[in-house]
Amino acid sequence: MPEIRRNGGRKSSACRRCHKQKVKCTRDNPCRNCRTAHVDCVYPEREKLVMVPESYLKTLEASHDGREPSDGCSRPDSVPSQHAVENSAAEVFVARVKQLRQHTSFSVALDPPPVGDSESNNPPTYPVGHAHSHEYFPLAYDTSQPLLSIHLPPFPYAIHLLEQVDIYMGHDYHWFRWQNFKDRMECTYKNPCSAEVKDRLWLCQLLIVFALGETFVSYRAPEIRLGTCPPRTNGQEDANRSPSPPGATFFEHALVLLKLPFEEPTLAYIEALNLATFYSYSLNRKKTAYTYAGMSARVCNLLRLDQVSPHLSCAISEREHRKRVCWTSYCLDKMTSSELGLVSSFRPGQIELEYPTNDVIPVEDAVQFHEAEFFHARIQLTLIKAEADVFIDMWHSIQDDIPDIERQVIPIMTRLQSLISNLPAHMSFDCESGMPEDMTRMPTMRSLASLYLRCHHCFILLLRPLFLKHIAHILSDDIFSIPQENLQTFSNRCVLAARTNLCILIGLWDRERIAKFGFWDSLHLFSSLTILSLAMTTNRQRLGIFEKDTDFVTYSTAKNLLYDMVRAGSLASKEHAKMLSDVEALGEALEAIQTQGMDPPTEQWDMDHWIEQVLNLDPTSVSYNSLE
Repeated sequence: MPEIRRNGGRKSSACRRCHKQKVKCTRDNPCRNCRTAHVDCVYPEREKLVMVPESYLKTLEASHDGREPSDGCSRPDSVPSQHAVENSAAEVFVARVKQLRQHTSFSVALDPPPVGDSESNNPPTYPVGHAHSHEYFPLAYDTSQPLLSIHLPPFPYAIHLLEQVDIYMGHDYHWFRWQNFKDRMECTYKNPCSAEVKDRLWLCQLLIVFALGETFVSYRAPEIRLGTCPPRTNGQEDANRSPSPPGATFFEHALVLLKLPFEEPTLAYIEALNLATFYSYSLNRKKTAYTYAGMSARVCNLLRLDQVSPHLSCAISEREHRKRVCWTSYCLDKMTSSELGLVSSFRPGQIELEYPTNDVIPVEDAVQFHEAEFFHARIQLTLIKAEADVFIDMWHSIQDDIPDIERQVIPIMTRLQSLISNLPAHMSFDCESGMPEDMTRMPTMRSLASLYLRCHHCFILLLRPLFLKHIAHILSDDIFSIPQENLQTFSNRCVLAARTNLCILIGLWDRERIAKFGFWDSLHLFSSLTILSLAMTTNRQRLGIFEKDTDFVTYSTAKNLLYDMVRAGSLASKEHAKMLSDVEALGEALEAIQTQGMDPPTEQWDMDHWIEQVLNLDPTSVSYNSLE
């Protein structure tokens, strides 16, 4: 903008020297006073005035503060934006240059708005992951589609499998829009030759749902063997004739269809990856699950699902769907990375979305979504678990500083307990003695059980190192070196969580709602059995420490359940049963040390080494073997 001058070219403000001496300036160049004094005449720089829309200023202000522009929505976590790196793509840079040019007063006056652009003042949005977002070299791989023949199960069985998925895991996260899925599945069976149902990503998703459904079927098809088959030994299948895990055939066919549209991914791609992540655990393929979850998180980033976009023009139910898909990806990413002790793909505090809600969903779209309360609780639990993982990972370095441990453990315990205490009334139950009858009559009983199992499992993971430290000191007679009262409190809470989970799992077994091929049911069984086994070993040496009359029956029943899952063919349960035997052997060795009367025990027994051995046997231990 040209400088504004007065009186035929004189500047509109005094020079610096006249302004400082508070004398009248002729505003020439140089002015009379400076010319008389033989000094340089310097005028202050005047800031150019540029007209920009108010919405643009608000957007810049919001970006500077690390928040989204005001859109009337609150966020679950009040954290600064983690997107510190500007998008460096050349297309983005050019778009921003054009935008700045449009926002100057001259370009606004001289350049007409683009045809059809009614919101030229809005910040540019880029349809990342959509068609024509940029040019790239197409590969034959992108479009190659080998001929395949997919055999679907009978329609009544397909409906049954979908119902099992709904019962066992449908309320935990948001996998897809339920009514859309049911309608499309029905269309697939009624019109298998139509072009719509031949979408390979859709068929991939459908087959993975069938695979998941089969893992929750509590029976196998009967088998009659004729002829001269060799007899089975000890009730075990011949190694060469072991049946595949339920759903494995469906899953392998699905993987053939899982074509990865890296340059132009969609929400459906994330849905398929999330389903594949969860089923991988049924095969005990934890590394595969971690990889799928990481890919899902990456695509969420590509599609900007983790951010609130005030300029996204779509229906309210579509916004809720996008939000829930992103939160599902986030939870699975944290779950799989925690299980392996590896870095997650989502950064802490990255998600800037509200929690799921049913309040904003139109009545006609309500059938697409399950209750938000279950998913909300899962997200909160995931956030608390991430905080607990940080503590568990550093426990080994502070294991002798009990006061420091207490300061870090108590806030996490409080948050966990608060989560359970503040559940809505229809989700709040006391499960310490098993599953209440009111809970078992609810259609969401299985999802409620899964939520409580996960909550108590977090208590176990958080407090287990303190529990082991406590019993090790008790059995070594080293009871005065640490504050026993607080350790006893932590240990009691750990044992209570283990008892509660075993009672819940036994209740599910009695009602045929155990996921016999489910990794998480098996893991919760193992972790709880480990704690109760060591507590019973301690009780035999020091009566009354963790004593409860029903512990032996609870332990024996739950152990039978674990071996029932082993007999069904669960690979995770087979691994957990072996490790449980090792934990029991360590307990027996510890008991033998005590009965032999070695004096003093601390010279014969390395307490920290024993704790390390126990944790090394547990696949949920972070501190020693980086497996959780």
